[in-house]
Amino acid sequence: MTITRGTLVATALLVLGGMCAAKKLPNISWSYIDRTGKPVQRVNEELQVVYPREGLVPSTGGPPAARWGYHDRSGTYVIPRQYGHAGPFVDRLAVVEVVKSWEPARGAHHEIAVGGRYGFVNPRGKLVIKPVYDSALSFSEGLAAVKLGERAGFIDPRGKRKIPFAFQDVRSFSQGLAPVRVDDRWGFVDHKGALVIKPAYDAALEFAGGFAAVLVGGKWGYVDRTGAVIVKPTYVDARSFSEGRAAVCTGVTGGRTKSGELTQDTPHWGFVDTRGKLVIRAEYQDVGAFSRELTPVMKTGPRGWLWGYIDASGKIRIAPKYHQATAFNHNGLARVGFIIPD
Repeated sequence: MTITRGTLVATALLVLGGMCAAKKLPNISWSYIDRTGKPVQRVNEELQVVYPREGLVPSTGGPPAARWGYHDRSGTYVIPRQYGHAGPFVDRLAVVEVVKSWEPARGAHHEIAVGGRYGFVNPRGKLVIKPVYDSALSFSEGLAAVKLGERAGFIDPRGKRKIPFAFQDVRSFSQGLAPVRVDDRWGFVDHKGALVIKPAYDAALEFAGGFAAVLVGGKWGYVDRTGAVIVKPTYVDARSFSEGRAAVCTGVTGGRTKSGELTQDTPHWGFVDTRGKLVIRAEYQDVGAFSRELTPVMKTGPRGWLWGYIDASGKIRIAPKYHQATAFNHNGLARVGFIIPD
């Protein structure tokens, strides 16, 4: 998996990716609920947004010019909207895409960034690491994954190359290890740059909960920090562990309507535990990650696809009735939405 612009979007509410992911729908009316499913009528920004110690969060004003900047708790843009993309502040540094120019998109009412390069700014908006990289990720465990041309590596907060640019691609450090691609195979390096898990995978995600999802021969499984296989590669898609559970997709099925028309492919998502046992049956068409002992799940029924919430045992805690749903945040609130008819 390469470092792309999409990895920098800091305000994404629910990451849905891979061949088993459901499509997002526009025109959603959003509100908040608590962990019992009760609507929360008044939610101030302090409960919605996790502010880092710098007190600034990335935000975009949206079309016609979707330029990114940073605002404080009052909503004031302390760092003007000028970037193609902007990541969150981590240890007083934030990754930004500095663009050469903005051009109108053909046939659309918005602008597109041209000639973007990635660097890092401090809370005053000063570029302390020059925008010379073709792609970059936020700092994690004191290092940032960056790519320059065809080679990728890691830099420290001073912009110094800490781990040589000896890889085709890299991802962020997590739990002391980072995925790297060498000769079209993914492995893991430590903070010294040593390959502690040899490149043997077609793809790999960051470690979470002591395990990392890896792709072998078109199937996903999980390994521990020594490289030992914990869950055999048997799934068509997989996501990282959270609160002792990891979402896995057992397959995708299709069908036909009564008139004989092909229906949309239907994925089947469930959850495995840290022993690799499928503890929540793969009966959902999409899922989120566990947070505060609950996770959003989506299931197709007579009324179409709807989202609800289950606990770690698979029991439904909040009945499916939403057209979109996010994980619960640090304040025990989740954002849910209903489609607004055209």
